[in-house]
Amino acid sequence: MEKIINSAFDFFAYALPGAFLILSFLLLDPQNETCEDFLRFAQRLQAGSGVLLLALGYVVGFAVTPVGRKMYRMFQRQALFNWLDKILEGGLKKQAYSFDVPENGQPLMSVSERFVLVREYSPNNFRHIESWHVYSLMSHNMALVHLLIAVFIGLRLAFFEPASAWIWVLCAVAAIKLALLFLYSAVKFNIWSTNELNATVKGLHLAERNRPTESHSQS
Repeated sequence: MEKIINSAFDFFAYALPGAFLILSFLLLDPQNETCEDFLRFAQRLQAGSGVLLLALGYVVGFAVTPVGRKMYRMFQRQALFNWLDKILEGGLKKQAYSFDVPENGQPLMSVSERFVLVREYSPNNFRHIESWHVYSLMSHNMALVHLLIAVFIGLRLAFFEPASAWIWVLCAVAAIKLALLFLYSAVKFNIWSTNELNATVKGLHLAERNRPTESHSQS
């Protein structure tokens, strides 16, 4: 079961966004003019081609993940994020805990230490926290895909002069809006993951469980 779950995580975090990114290059083909053209291409895909597409998508999705992560972290620092959070009534805010307060520029307990404690003492909570992390990965990778779709549509409008240009403009606007929503979701799931990680450490007194080992080693 754990292998199936991990495969699902890999699919949604890397393979699916990567496959969409690869398919987005079809927008640069002037022969694909209408929805029917794209549907005909999809119908020509066989099972083997689909598996290959997902395999390549996994590689591409894994490769662009650092770019997506950088993008959503930059977005989180912008006023646009605060405006969206207010409009959507998300109330997103990282909760402060004593072990997360910087001391001489360093937190009292690193994020890695917290993950180790939760993974060791509360595996069920760890899987739940990891699921938020995976959703964040998928969201910022899908945000990158939709921004590229908007760019590719812009290139198509500039160089190919397609018929019914207003439809392509609407698609570009929709892609940008979806990219912003995906960026917001990436921030949201990351904050949920962090808050639940810290809440688990505090609620189960995991920091206190780790202290006897430290005092014993000092003695």
